[in-house]
Amino acid sequence: MRNSNAASLVIVHRNPETVKSVVQAREVVELLTKATTESLGVEVEHRAVDGDPYAVRVALAKEESVGAIVAPMRQRGLLRPYASIPKVLNALSPAQVPVLLTNGEPRFEQIIAPARRTISGDSAGRAAIDIARRSGSKVVGVAVANPTFMGRDDLREKRNATSWLRREASVQDVHVERHVVRGNPVKVIAEVTGPDKLLVVSMPSGHVSRWSPGIAVWAAARAAGSVLFVPVAR
Repeated sequence: MRNSNAASLVIVHRNPETVKSVVQAREVVELLTKATTESLGVEVEHRAVDGDPYAVRVALAKEESVGAIVAPMRQRGLLRPYASIPKVLNALSPAQVPVLLTNGEPRFEQIIAPARRTISGDSAGRAAIDIARRSGSKVVGVAVANPTFMGRDDLREKRNATSWLRREASVQDVHVERHVVRGNPVKVIAEVTGPDKLLVVSMPSGHVSRWSPGIAVWAAARAAGSVLFVPVAR
């Protein structure tokens, strides 16, 4: 919050009085006690809800000026191979604002931006540059080319994508470190993430499949840090 232009933070949470588990209710109260204007540096408002917190967040984003919706990243598991990201995005994407899934450190030393010359790729790249400018971080532009034995050779295309990202960033005095390799996109992107790094990707359009959600969600589920999904203006 301190590195953003946000003037306030609205915390939407379950009403402790209606939570059946005493332990969970106590945890909610303890977290709310720590989330204060003094500790976060911005005006903080608590909103207790008895219904679906996701629906309340979407309604709030449509009614007020909301810069982003923040939610915790769930842990991957046998029954949640994609860390419940498809469920979260399907619930929150109607708000048409960025969705930040938090995991790891609250401050980011690097912004990871997969470089692709597409409308969605350019949107995510520009968002990564803007975040880096505001936070004083550097951007790592990641582009993954096909292995030499598979498909067409698109190495030059990937290099051009990171070059575009560097040119866009130079206008705002943001440094971009290029990382262009051949291999599996999901594996490469996941390997360059970390607890103090923010991965910025475009938000999938339409419904996100639970079993085949796409590369962005797949990489996000395996990331070692927080992930920001950026909606694409249509």
